[in-house]
Amino acid sequence: MKINERCLVLGVVLGAALMACGAEPSSNSVLDGGAKDAGTSGQCAEASTDGGSASDRCQDEADLAWLASAASPTQSGRELARAEASNCGLSCLNDPCPATCAVNCMTQQRGIDLSAGCADCYGTIVLCTIENCLPQCINDSQAPGCKQCQDAIGCNERFYACTGPLPD
Repeated sequence: MKINERCLVLGVVLGAALMACGAEPSSNSVLDGGAKDAGTSGQCAEASTDGGSASDRCQDEADLAWLASAASPTQSGRELARAEASNCGLSCLNDPCPATCAVNCMTQQRGIDLSAGCADCYGTIVLCTIENCLPQCINDSQAPGCKQCQDAIGCNERFYACTGPLPD
């Protein structure tokens, strides 16, 4: 394949991906707060990077109990959810809808037992990090440079506004 043909193919693929995520939001969105719906005409159900109006979405008894529990032999639910959000975010980098992909990965494949609203908060920080801090976070989401970027951009502030106070 000639270089011009490769460029044309790459352009078509990238254009299609951009068009898929640029579609209008749907009313049956999985994630709210300015979301686009996955599964309909290539649209995405993405968490809003502006934090939306949702707050305290992890404050029901079941979410708080799971986050405080020993979800694995070495991690609390909160630590496991953070680790799996990072793992799922990385595995969803090439998905046209990374926040939706990460939430589905966490709740359906990795056993994170959170309500849909609480899991959406993790999707919000995944999307914010991918859009704004990927170079600092790609190797280690707990690295100081990653956390500094997330703080400077406001990803963490939006995450905690979404979740409400979390157990230690």
